[in-house]
Amino acid sequence: MSVLAEDREHERLDNEKEIVEITFGLDLIDGVVHNNELPHLIFSNYELASFIRRGNTNTIMENFTTVDIQKFAEIVKSKPCNHNFFVVHLGPKNYIDHLYMCCNVKTLETFEYSSVTKSRIEKELIDNVDDCFAKWKAEGEALKLTKPAKRVSNFHLVDSEGHPVEENTDYYLQMHDQPNDVLKLNRYRRTIYATYHLNHANKIPVRCSVIDGIHYLTCENYYLQVYDHLGELGFKDTIPEKENRIEFHTTENNTFKTVRWDNDIWLAFQKETFNYSSVTFNRDEAIVRWDKPLELILKRTHSRPSNGIMTSGSYSEKKCISIPGPIKSDDKAVQDRIS
Repeated sequence: MSVLAEDREHERLDNEKEIVEITFGLDLIDGVVHNNELPHLIFSNYELASFIRRGNTNTIMENFTTVDIQKFAEIVKSKPCNHNFFVVHLGPKNYIDHLYMCCNVKTLETFEYSSVTKSRIEKELIDNVDDCFAKWKAEGEALKLTKPAKRVSNFHLVDSEGHPVEENTDYYLQMHDQPNDVLKLNRYRRTIYATYHLNHANKIPVRCSVIDGIHYLTCENYYLQVYDHLGELGFKDTIPEKENRIEFHTTENNTFKTVRWDNDIWLAFQKETFNYSSVTFNRDEAIVRWDKPLELILKRTHSRPSNGIMTSGSYSEKKCISIPGPIKSDDKAVQDRIS
């Protein structure tokens, strides 16, 4: 074998080893694949092919019709797998997220979680199953303090001065807690992102409408909502379906946080480059569990009336974006929550 051919063969073997070890978590030794870690058992009544694609590596799959923890524990003990715990797939939570439950085989203690925390939960189960459950439940209690509050009938958005937001009145939608960046609207997709504050970015004018006690924001007849499956925030010309609705939560600083409808996925700011930052409902575990939600603020485009005269505010000199399109008044409106 020539030197060049030998080098290529080594490169091919290195690539195979990297694929096997990194992608599948296995060991490649002398061309033989070794699994040095016992697989764990997952019970599921979901479509197998679809379920496997969701990152369920190094597992044994078992089908079930009803959840029976005691029976599941006995099945685990009879299988060549990790006998310390098992996982039950409880089914889809929504069109993206799935629900799971893990169980300590010795104590039969259980804990429910979702796809957002799946990788961390199951890694900690493998490392030390005995200490996991108390730790997760303590984290859950702490997280309850940051979850969205219940909807109330007398909800009101407020502007930057603490006044209730008025209908048919123009406000600028801005970030409160990111002084080096400003919101910008993508003209072609009508999605919102952020850029460095010295870059050119027209103000985003919005209005608040209240129908039957329900609040929503519009920009030139387009409705603010979850724009796509990536969790981007943007404007569309139809009232959003339930899975794309957003809720507003006012704070004591006259700002508001934004969250996905009936969920705990807050709107988050993520610095991508110096000139571009994402503004999305990010499902990343670190952001969902520990990051600070982005705070937005509504600033009136003109100061409040004084002696019957409306005066220009500090933002009137900036040109505003414009999004044409008809409002569809027969659609349902977005309901909001208050924190």
